[in-house]
Amino acid sequence: MKRANKLLIDSLTNQPQSDLDLMARQFHKSHRQTSRHNFPRSTFVSGITNLSKIIAEEQAGVTWTIVCIMQQEDGWELISSNLRNVNIDAADVLELMECLLCFDAWTRRSTYWAAYDNDTPNHVDESIRAMMQMVQERLPRDTGNGWNLPGFHSLLHLVNEIVAFGSPSNSSAERRECSHVAFAKRPGRRSQKRYLTFERQVATRITDTVLINHGFKTWSGKSFGQQSDVPKTIVANDNSDNDLSIVKGTKWQIRRQDGRPPAVYWKTRTPIQQMRWPPRMARWILDAYDVNKICGFTEVALNANTAVCCHPGYQGGEAVYDWVMAKIVGSDDPVPAQVFAVVNHNNFIGSQNFDLVVRLARERSNGDSVLFTKWKVDPIFSVIRVSAVVSKVFVVKSTDTQICVMMPMDQWHSCFTNMYQQYVSVHW
Repeated sequence: MKRANKLLIDSLTNQPQSDLDLMARQFHKSHRQTSRHNFPRSTFVSGITNLSKIIAEEQAGVTWTIVCIMQQEDGWELISSNLRNVNIDAADVLELMECLLCFDAWTRRSTYWAAYDNDTPNHVDESIRAMMQMVQERLPRDTGNGWNLPGFHSLLHLVNEIVAFGSPSNSSAERRECSHVAFAKRPGRRSQKRYLTFERQVATRITDTVLINHGFKTWSGKSFGQQSDVPKTIVANDNSDNDLSIVKGTKWQIRRQDGRPPAVYWKTRTPIQQMRWPPRMARWILDAYDVNKICGFTEVALNANTAVCCHPGYQGGEAVYDWVMAKIVGSDDPVPAQVFAVVNHNNFIGSQNFDLVVRLARERSNGDSVLFTKWKVDPIFSVIRVSAVVSKVFVVKSTDTQICVMMPMDQWHSCFTNMYQQYVSVHW
């Protein structure tokens, strides 16, 4: 994956690389969705073309970022035009990058097949060989020994190693010296460096760090050094039904004014100038409910572990408008919906009293890929019930009227064998 990323980036000249970095930064700002944390880590605020000292998980984040940028109209034009100059098909590269992401997700599984299943290992081995052939054909490497590399060749032995030693997630290939920083160097620097008490002081510092880190993780739901855009939603049990509904969060109120646009009042620590809804949405909400005053929130809990955020300026940054899959009248399957506001139309707590102001994508569009399905977005607002929401999804905005819905990451591993078995039947 690291070499594939480098080959793709090196195929761009200096100015396209700079444009790609700019698109990566814009993507980071404009796609602040809480479901993004379920995908590979990709917070590259300085771009993706000149990264150093990043771990393998972040290499997957680079690939994921490239795949998402290629779903955007400007990103596709930038990359495809430069790949065309070196006789490489951008569609083939996109499929290859999605293949690598599926393979990476497959290698992170804890179980693969039954103990005495002989067919599945053979099918997986064929898929790995097909993936290797795709890499050689679609991203040729002309420097050095080409793709005749030990690391690339070792993929041929992966299935046998899983049979012999179990899941790769049970082992670590990182440099063990890195652990000395946290467990030797830092505690040693914080000790008095006296011969008789050095070991005891170092052990005390390590114990204190572990306890503080565990307490912080338990209290806030995250470890030191990790950043999260996930809103801290306060939920309470609703006695009228068993659903969990929001009771606190950033609250807003809309009031109708004679001869003037509606006034929107916010109860938030975010600067008011950053709390800007889409144009005419406040008036649309009042007209939809035929009231002169209505209130709501920017967060709603679907269950104990999942919350939907629709904050115009979350944490003082860009807007966070989550996408969900929702059941609507006239459609057998759930459709994507972007949530802009949570409306409490009865002023009572309970899921039956909350609506979501959304923009729906009712119609499918052409151009699906392995990990993305394309939809056309309605320009008008709609109202759905909280109970209509099926799940949260991550969406890449392709154009002003078209979106790309990404498959949940826990389903990627199944695409590796399914899709590339088809590749085997066509090319072998």
